Amino acid sequence: MILRISARIILAGTIIAGAVAVMQFQDIQQKTQTDKHPPDKSLAQLYLLDTQIIQYDKDGSPEQVLNSPISVRRSDGKTTEVLKPTILLFKDGQLSWTINADNGQLDPQTNNIAFNNNVKLIETTSDTTLTTENLSYDTKHRVALSTSNIDVVSKNATISANRLEFKINDGTYKLSNRVTANYAIQH
Repeated sequence: MILRISARIILAGTIIAGAVAVMQFQDIQQKTQTDKHPPDKSLAQLYLLDTQIIQYDKDGSPEQVLNSPISVRRSDGKTTEVLKPTILLFKDGQLSWTINADNGQLDPQTNNIAFNNNVKLIETTSDTTLTTENLSYDTKHRVALSTSNIDVVSKNATISANRLEFKINDGTYKLSNRVTANYAIQH
């Protein structure tokens, strides 16, 4: 009698757990289908969820890491769209800058990334943030270029310009074309 009741309880528990798992899977699948796919599914060849691409330096340490919640490889084979991309840039084994944007396109031939909409370059060792609408990043030479409006905000200054050339390896950026600046002198 006790054995028979225990078997029924185990069987009922297994059925309930299975039903919950199916409902959770269907919920995840529905969210993925509604939130993650581009409007025209015929343009996509491959969808990758939670994408991470790591490039290592000659010593085996991460040099740059691209993260994106979804990447869409287009059927034309010429671009891979990355939604909400973040790239972590390392120098001498330490995280030095991050770049994030609303979206981007990765060129598979050159591995260059075009970041678009709400692009932010954030220096991790200070309070410096560069904001622009478009940024082209050469992953091989680690150089970022923008010809859009650029705003640089740091602890002591606010600078605006219409062109940026940023050399990640040197940690230097050059602003040009209608540069204006406001500096706060600290005592």
